[in-house]
Amino acid sequence: MAIISDDSLVGYMVAAHVLDQADIHTVVVDVAVRGRGYAKQLLQTMLARLAGKGVEQVFLEVRKSNQAAQRLYLGAGFSFTGKRRHYYTNADGVREDALLMMMSIN
Repeated sequence: MAIISDDSLVGYMVAAHVLDQADIHTVVVDVAVRGRGYAKQLLQTMLARLAGKGVEQVFLEVRKSNQAAQRLYLGAGFSFTGKRRHYYTNADGVREDALLMMMSIN
């Protein structure tokens, strides 16, 4: 799913579902337009679409350092369920944990 504004791609989200479970794989919003609610809009729309397909649980991973994304997901109803140590590799080669999150819908 994508958001286009003034003929430019400003954000997109990728998710996959199997039966009653879904995984959100990617959420991207252009740095130039962050803070305008595009990520929240993408998430709300995706969750509604997944619910319409019979999905009951949604899972995702988020970088431990990504406080803004964590606030977005917590505000939408996700909760922390665990972590994956050293899941992400940063540009400088440093490894970072992923926090696992889940929410129930429907």
